[in-house]
Amino acid sequence: MARNLQRISGGLLLLTNALFAAAYLAACRIPGLDPSEWPHAGFLSLALPYLLAGIIFHSLLWLLLRPIIILPNLLLLILTYGSIRQVIPVRPGVGFGAKRNGSLRVMTWNLRSFTPFEKEFSEDGRNIRQHSLIFEEVARFDPDIVCFQEFTDAGKLGGHDPVRQLRQRLGYRYSFFPGDDFFKGDVLSGTAIFSKYRILRAAQVRYPVDRFYDNEHTLWADILCNGDTVRVHVMHLQSYRFLPRDYRTLGKMRNDSETGQKGARLLYRKLRRTFIDHGEQSRWLRNIVDSSRYPFIICTDLNNVPGSYAYRTLLAGGLDAFAEKGSGFGRTYISPQSRWMGILPTLRIDYILTDPRFETEQVTRGKARLSDHRAVVADLRMPQKE
Repeated sequence: MARNLQRISGGLLLLTNALFAAAYLAACRIPGLDPSEWPHAGFLSLALPYLLAGIIFHSLLWLLLRPIIILPNLLLLILTYGSIRQVIPVRPGVGFGAKRNGSLRVMTWNLRSFTPFEKEFSEDGRNIRQHSLIFEEVARFDPDIVCFQEFTDAGKLGGHDPVRQLRQRLGYRYSFFPGDDFFKGDVLSGTAIFSKYRILRAAQVRYPVDRFYDNEHTLWADILCNGDTVRVHVMHLQSYRFLPRDYRTLGKMRNDSETGQKGARLLYRKLRRTFIDHGEQSRWLRNIVDSSRYPFIICTDLNNVPGSYAYRTLLAGGLDAFAEKGSGFGRTYISPQSRWMGILPTLRIDYILTDPRFETEQVTRGKARLSDHRAVVADLRMPQKE
């Protein structure tokens, strides 16, 4: 009897190991497929870290039970090392120190339109304090170039113009913030570039299709840094448009399965539609990047994880600063509306991607909870002149 149970449990373990291995291998390989033809590939990209954890868990069990069976798992992990390195680079003891001479420090941050993240700043006009803390965080890192998504100058109506503060208080003499035309009136909102180095030329690039009209437009700027010209792009891809009621409906699944299932189907459709949108946007944006002869830096809120189609399309032979010098999952998104999204460690959706001619010296994330995104900061070594 005991021997039969052992055989059955061993067989089940082999089966679950095989299923995890097949799904994990697919998640590593299929992000190159066009989401318009393979929209479900995006779900496997989101699951990749957890499938990897499943492979590791099974390997540890085999190490205890029958060590020889661990070999296929080890071979699989070796063959997919490139994907593992993008999803969870492991470098014990990685720190972030002073900038070296000749380095270019770049920062990207989705500011959530200066909307207070913590409740203590949400009442009685305390959001002005939110502006101050955000600028303190920028000053703490003192980047040479800082790119923002969801930037707005609405504070100028109350005498706290963020553009003026960045220019006069923090020393960003050069900037490009044309703003999007989502709102009527004097308030500008959108992506922005601020630089301590001279901006030679800059442009706002609008998506060519109407359904992306309400997306933040892409900016690029050619910046003269220590005698070299680099092109800096700031991008913000399509949001999933999850609403508070979507999370509330999904949260009712325990008590009301019918309502919860309706919420799950709605979220599924939104995810699938956004995967397709990201595919189209990333291909178009990649053409914009390739149109310049200058070494590029992409600062983006990709709204997607490493290993996704959009990530690999924009990376396309370039370098991910966090994958090069970071460590761990590097989560950058913290949802204020969903408990489970607020604790997921794998939501690294903000990136600094660079031309392969750049060398990443060090990288870190901001720790301040002043937005639903954490800032990403990287020190880059400029390409050597030929």
